[in-house]
Amino acid sequence: VNADLHKEISALKVRIKDVQSAVRTESTTEAIETVRVDTLNKIVTAEYRDAWNIIKSEQVGDSAKLSYIGRDTIVGVVSIQKKRFLFFRWGLKKVNYDISNKNPKTKINIDVAVRFK
Repeated sequence: VNADLHKEISALKVRIKDVQSAVRTESTTEAIETVRVDTLNKIVTAEYRDAWNIIKSEQVGDSAKLSYIGRDTIVGVVSIQKKRFLFFRWGLKKVNYDISNKNPKTKINIDVAVRFK
């Protein structure tokens, strides 16, 4: 069922045994706005499309209709790194949180706080 999530974890070079949790989030954003522009005699349309974003513009008279549809896939993985001596692993050295996204035009800013008892 989660084969693609397993591939994402492997791509982040995290051992499956060390994963504490994994989250996959897909988001879609759609915004349609009407703004005033200079008077035009004809309907002018423009469209930008790539694998993640679609932007369309239609100008009629003195207003423009803009629409934007964007999507992205975000994968976050929490894993632990154990202390090592030769081939032995024990205890907890640190906790890692790795996140990746598919849309190259998106920037991710993260502040993560983890508390263990």
